[in-house]
Amino acid sequence: MITRLQSKRCLVLVGLVILAAILTFLIVFSEHVVDIELPDPEFPLPPSSMPMGLYSEVGVVSNGGPCAQIGVDVMSKGGNAVDAAIATMLCDGALCPEYMGIGGGFLMSIYNATTKKVMSINARETAPAAANSTMFVKDPHKSIYGGLAAAVPGELKGYSTIYNLYGGGVSWESLFHPTIKLCEEGIQISNRLSINLNNHEDLVKNDPML
Repeated sequence: MITRLQSKRCLVLVGLVILAAILTFLIVFSEHVVDIELPDPEFPLPPSSMPMGLYSEVGVVSNGGPCAQIGVDVMSKGGNAVDAAIATMLCDGALCPEYMGIGGGFLMSIYNATTKKVMSINARETAPAAANSTMFVKDPHKSIYGGLAAAVPGELKGYSTIYNLYGGGVSWESLFHPTIKLCEEGIQISNRLSINLNNHEDLVKNDPML
């Protein structure tokens, strides 16, 4: 006959066994997670060949090859950092459309060294007024490809806002001229853009809008 004390001991023993099993699982699982190496980026990039330097006047960085020089040229003509940033981003949007462009949006923080204040702008895309939470339930594919996947762009509105607030050293239209000229003369496709286009070749060729 099992006494009450023996019953309690059995329950305690069973509890300890279950606890030990849980702890063993957690230890093994955690070790397994630690041992997993995160994969390298899909397209590993070599270290930058750009030499480090100190710039007493202007320093502009861009994704697109000639875009940084466009920013430098804007500042050499009397534009300020905001003017240069707009011109550079317009160029980047044309040369690196897989990253950004006037059909998208951006976030920006601007530091004013005179007032020692920071201004941030959210010019990201927004959903169309008629969009709703169930519009892609029947066809999730449309949330990725096609016109319904695109939001209302905020890029140009954002450029206009920061230009009116902080730019103006050069005319608004002059910020577009260098990129328009590049597009008219033809641009060199980057390796990354070439890979992206090749990966989506069938999609591009079969899309009537393209």
